[in-house]
Amino acid sequence: AFRDSVLPRFRALYSTRMGFIEPEILKSFMLMAVAGSPQQPTLRDELLQIPSIPYADHQYLQSLSRLIPATTPTPPTVGIVDAQLEARVALENGQYDLGLHMAGRITNKLDRARLVLECAYELQTIDSMKSATDAFEALSPEDRKTLLASRRYAKFWASIVGETPDIAVATSLEVRIPSSWIEWLEMLSSETIPAGRLSQLAEAGAEDWSVEELASSPDKVDSLVRALDQASHISTLHRETLFDCLPYLLRFLERDEQFPRKVLAPVYEIMRMVLCYSCEIGTASDLTVYGELCAATLGLCSSARAYSNVMAETIYLCERFTAPHTIQPILDILDWFVYFACPLEQVENRNRLASMVFAKALPWVRSGRLNLELWRFMRQLASELQLTSLFEGVIHGEDLGKDESPEIGEEDPLGTLRGSVAIYTLTEPAGVRAKQILERRSPNCHVQVNCDKVGSDRLRHLAQSADIFIMVISSAKHAATHFIEANRGKKPILRPAGKGTSSILSELVRYMTSDSTGEACVI
Repeated sequence: AFRDSVLPRFRALYSTRMGFIEPEILKSFMLMAVAGSPQQPTLRDELLQIPSIPYADHQYLQSLSRLIPATTPTPPTVGIVDAQLEARVALENGQYDLGLHMAGRITNKLDRARLVLECAYELQTIDSMKSATDAFEALSPEDRKTLLASRRYAKFWASIVGETPDIAVATSLEVRIPSSWIEWLEMLSSETIPAGRLSQLAEAGAEDWSVEELASSPDKVDSLVRALDQASHISTLHRETLFDCLPYLLRFLERDEQFPRKVLAPVYEIMRMVLCYSCEIGTASDLTVYGELCAATLGLCSSARAYSNVMAETIYLCERFTAPHTIQPILDILDWFVYFACPLEQVENRNRLASMVFAKALPWVRSGRLNLELWRFMRQLASELQLTSLFEGVIHGEDLGKDESPEIGEEDPLGTLRGSVAIYTLTEPAGVRAKQILERRSPNCHVQVNCDKVGSDRLRHLAQSADIFIMVISSAKHAATHFIEANRGKKPILRPAGKGTSSILSELVRYMTSDSTGEACVI
C-alpha cells in the first residue's frame, strides 16, 4: 500500500527527514527504505541508530527493517566507487539525506565537496551546512579555487555562507556552524558574520536543534537565559538582528511537545523582557512574538508574581508602541488576559491596560483608520471586561463625515455564516477563543478546533469535510500542514497572517466579504 499509493503521491515529502525524530515519521521513512525500488539499507541502518526512540516504536522499526535482506560488507575499493555513484543517484532522485551520507564516504576531497555542497544547497539544514563547511575546509587552496571557478558551485557555497556568489568567492568569510542557540547568540556580536548569514542559521536551527536537549539540562537553560540577556545589551545593529530572529527562537520553543514547559519558563521570561525593555521600534512582528510568550507564561499559571510581571511588562510595552499598525497583535495580547484566569489583585491593572489601549485606538476608529473587524473585536473585549461605557457614542469613521453606521451586529458579515468551520492551530487558546466568539456571532455555524501536530484521522476528516478550513501557519509549515493540504484537495484554505484570535476572525471576514467566495460559505 505504501509503495503503490503513498509514495507516488507524497514522494516530495521524503526528499529529506529534516532532523525529525518523531516515531511516526521514522516509521514512514523506514517504509520508504524497505518498500522503495531499490531498497535502501543505508537509510534503514541510520533510522535504527537514532537514540531515545520509545521501546515499542523501536521494535516496530526493527520488524520493518527485516524486510531488507541482511547485507555483507563490501571491500573498501568497491565501496569508494559505490559511494560516489550512490550519492549521485540519490541526488538525482531527490534523496538528499542519503546523498549527503554517501558523499561523506568519498575519499577524493574535491569530488566529495562537490556532492556535499549540492546536497547541502537542497537541504539547508544545520547538519548539512556543517558537512559542507567541513568538506570545503578540507580542500587545498588550489582545489578551493577550482571548485569556486564554477558558477554553479559558487552559488551553492554562497548559500551556505549567506552571501552573494561574488562576495563569497572574493572574501575570506568566517564559516562557523553553531550547534545550539547558545552558540548562535555568541556569534551575534561578530563583525565578520553577515546579518543574512545569522538569520539563515537561526531559521535552520529552529528546525534542527533539539528542544528536548535544552529542556533536559538546567545548566543549558541557565546558559541560554544569560546569553539572551547579554545579547540584549550589544550594539543597536546587532540587536536588530536579534529581534529579526526571535520569531525563529519562538518557533524552536513551540516545537516542544510539552509547550509551554515549566522548566523553560525562564527562557520565555527573558525573551519577554528583551522584547519589552530592549526593543526600540516595536514592530507588529515583535508584539506578535511577545504575545505568544505571554500566552505561554499565563498558560503555565506558575504564580501570581509571574502574572504580575507579565502585566507590568505589557502595560509598559503598550504605552510605548500602541499604533494603528500594531493594534491587532496588541488586541490579541489583551485577549490572552481575557482567556486566562486573572488574580483578583490584578483585575484593576488588567482594566487599566485595556482602557489605555482603547483610549489610544478610539481616534483611529473615528477616523476610519481601523477596519470594522478590529472595531468589532475591541467591542467584544470591552464587553467581556465590562468596559463598554468607553465606547458610548463612538461611530466608526464618523470623522470622515459618513452617515451614522448601524449597530455592529446588523452588518456583521459572519452573522449569515452557516455550515462547518474548522480552525487548525498549534496555539490552542487562540483557537478556542475564536471558536467561542464565532459561535456567538454565527449561531448557525458549527466550529471545530484541531491542534494535532501530525496527520490524524480526525484531522483528515476535518480537512475533507469542513465548508471552511482556517489553517494558522504564521510560522513554518510542518507535517500536519502538508497533510491538510493533501486532504483538502481543491477546496480553499484560509491562512491568517497572525496566530491570535483577531487574526483568525479577520481572515474569515476578509474571505466572507471578498468577491471570490460566491456561495461557498453561506450554505
